[in-house]
Amino acid sequence: MSAPASTGAETEPVVTVWWAHRSLAAALDAGQLSDAERQRVARLRGVADRERSAVARGVLRLALASSFPDTAEFVIDWAHGPVLPSDLGTWASVSHSDDSVAVAVSAVAPIGIDVEAIRRTSDLVPAVQEAVFTAEERGELKALPAGERLPAALRLWTLKEAVLKSTGDGLVRAPSTLQVSGVAATPRLDRFDTREDLIGATQLFGLAPVVQPYRSPDDDDAPLLAAAPAAVGSYVASLAVLTNVPVRVIQRDAAELLV
Repeated sequence: MSAPASTGAETEPVVTVWWAHRSLAAALDAGQLSDAERQRVARLRGVADRERSAVARGVLRLALASSFPDTAEFVIDWAHGPVLPSDLGTWASVSHSDDSVAVAVSAVAPIGIDVEAIRRTSDLVPAVQEAVFTAEERGELKALPAGERLPAALRLWTLKEAVLKSTGDGLVRAPSTLQVSGVAATPRLDRFDTREDLIGATQLFGLAPVVQPYRSPDDDDAPLLAAAPAAVGSYVASLAVLTNVPVRVIQRDAAELLV
């Protein structure tokens, strides 16, 4: 687990990102999910898909339980989000890639999170970059040292997807309709077609998670419930927060929620 990312003073509003390995599914109580969520998980064919789906839903409900009673009764719209009940004044976003699951929760403003395995850099062939990155973004990537271009391109991808998830657009909107600069340093949103109101009112954060397989705390000698932990740098993740109010981002291990 990487050290918490801090953006400033302790008085700043907090956005919490909970990281989990899909093996955490073995420790979750099925009763923590709604009937609809359990049915959705059961319909998925692959074991890994079922684990990731169960972990995303279970961790979100556990994270909400620290602030709200009776979270099991909440109706969460997973078809368009997750979208939480509007009277909570809280927003959430989830993402997963390979063995990692990210759940972000905010009481500040709408958020979006995206995580991708570093191995996905091989998918970002020039034709893909041409379709999703603007000419300015491609120019910024080209200016980087050759060995940094593909990882930076993956970072750019996660930044753009995080923004699109925060607005509720997802990939229904073409990624090329927004532009992000400063990918290798301090990312910022420079352009978003038809959403000029978001320029200067969106904060972007690059994250570097280290996702550990779940180990039962009841047995120090118990074997890990999954393969060896991901190495540092195995994943790239980004977070978008739709506010110009400075926020502090805290990254935590979702296994803490089981205590």
